[in-house]
Order: sequence, then structure tokens, then C-alpha cells
Amino acid sequence: IHGYTALTRSSKDAPLLKHLDNCIETDIKEICRDNHVVGNRARGDEIILIGTSAYDMVNTVLTISDYFGEKKLECNVAFIRRRRTDRQKLPLLSISAGIAGGKKYDSLLITAGGDLSGPVVNLAARLQSQANRMSSDCSQLLVTETVRIKYETESGKQFAPAFSQSELAFLDVGPFAFK
Repeated sequence: IHGYTALTRSSKDAPLLKHLDNCIETDIKEICRDNHVVGNRARGDEIILIGTSAYDMVNTVLTISDYFGEKKLECNVAFIRRRRTDRQKLPLLSISAGIAGGKKYDSLLITAGGDLSGPVVNLAARLQSQANRMSSDCSQLLVTETVRIKYETESGKQFAPAFSQSELAFLDVGPFAFK
């Protein structure tokens, strides 16, 4: 979440910070559950998502971006109605995210403490970091080519139901090296 650290360090508004923390702990988990994805908050604003479908993963990240952004989940009337009436308004925030996966041979390691690691987690973290470098003031989502292809196949070209065709497009930036 862009600005999370600055907000938590500079804000004197304890109820706002408690509200932000509660939103990450409850509403983001509800968004994940609604999209058939498991969300695990690692620390601060770092959230790791695990899902079985590229469609569910991309739509979850887009919905989380929407949650903190301006559009405000117009497609989920009951959720947004409850959020608008029961909670104070969060400042507008943007996110950066990376999604990797789709290859059956990618290993995923789960430690005794429940942490996730392995090549797929490492690649997703590097994509997120690159997305953050590309723009620190608007939401960016980078996905691997495998995820894009699977998303397009699984969606039947019905990209992100909460977004119009002009709001979601894939841009092929070609191969690039992280190191």
C-alpha cells in the first residue's frame, strides 16, 4: 500500500490508524474470501495472496486496489453499503502488486511458522517491487506471461467484472531482468 508507512509514522489520528489496520485485517480478508483466495498479512501492509486460479488472483488484487482507490467497489453493493455506513472513510491509497504462478512445477515452501517461500513467491515479490518502482503514486499490477494467458483463458475475455474494458488492459513489456 503506497503511503502506508508514511501515514502510520506521521499520523496523529489513532482512530484512523486503528481503522486502517482493521480494514486490512477484516475487509481485505473478506475480499479475498469472496474471490476464493487466501490472504495472509505478513507484516505492516505486506499481504501475500494464494489462489488456484489466475482469474481469482487478478480480480482479488483489482478489488483490493479498488477498495483503497476512488472507484469504491461499485459492483459489490452490499459490501460497499456496509463499509460506507459502518466505517469512517480511509484516505485514498494505491497499491503495487506482483502475481506469479501457473506452472505446475513451481515449488511453494511452507515453513513451520507458516511463512511462504520458493521461486514463485520470490518472483511475485520481485514483480511487486518493480511495480512499485514504476509508480509510487498510482496502483500497478505486474503479472507473468503465464498468469496473463491463464487469466485471459479463464475469464473468457470477460475481464474484471468490476471494471470496464477501458479500465483494464494488459501491456506486454517484454522480458526484463531483476538483477
